[in-house]
Amino acid sequence: MKTKGSRLLVIDASVARSAGETEHPVSMSCRVFLQDIKKICHKLVMTSSIHKEWKRHQSRYTTKWLSAMIAKKKFKYLEESVLPNIDINLSKVNIANRCALKKDLLLIKAAISSDGVIITTDKKIINIFSKYTEQIKTLKTIRWINPVQDNPECLKDL
Repeated sequence: MKTKGSRLLVIDASVARSAGETEHPVSMSCRVFLQDIKKICHKLVMTSSIHKEWKRHQSRYTTKWLSAMIAKKKFKYLEESVLPNIDINLSKVNIANRCALKKDLLLIKAAISSDGVIITTDKKIINIFSKYTEQIKTLKTIRWINPVQDNPECLKDL
């Protein structure tokens, strides 16, 4: 499996929750993505807050996968204090979207501090953040990957 090089990937807890050992299409898609990430030389990036979110939502499969990634030294911890500050004017954002933006802003900050890739099954947050790409130029550099919609082969092209 030839790759372009190792990338630091931010993986949302939505993937950790969905990846399981069943044959359900979402579960299987997330599991295959995680398996491919482990095979390819990509690494997982987490902050303490992202890790706490994972712990609350991860499946048994994801728990084993994360342990394997750490054992293989394919895990990078980022201190939240060194993440970039991103200002979003939330005054014109409805309350539901405002909460979602605040909650997942840490994913954006971690991605900006690494290689700009976020893997998530949360279509809503992708749509919300894409509304702000003109206001926040750094959002244009983020590559969103949805394991349910995107082919795992895209991991080779990162």
